[in-house]
Amino acid sequence: MSSNSINPSASHDHAQASGIGILYSFARVEPQADIFVTELQNWITAFFALTLATNIICTSASFVRCVQRMYH
Repeated sequence: MSSNSINPSASHDHAQASGIGILYSFARVEPQADIFVTELQNWITAFFALTLATNIICTSASFVRCVQRMYH
């Protein structure tokens, strides 16, 4: 992997950190509160965005590797 490429494990680590943030925030929210309270919205959005980014990066890397093997 070249030095200027995106490392998928770094984005996975960030998604894991946001998941931990969600769990911590859940522990602090009132038990009867709605799932989409303000305290949780940013963590949930970050988690899903980072998970999607990781998926796109890994899928793209797999595609590029398959195409390279096909033509080399």
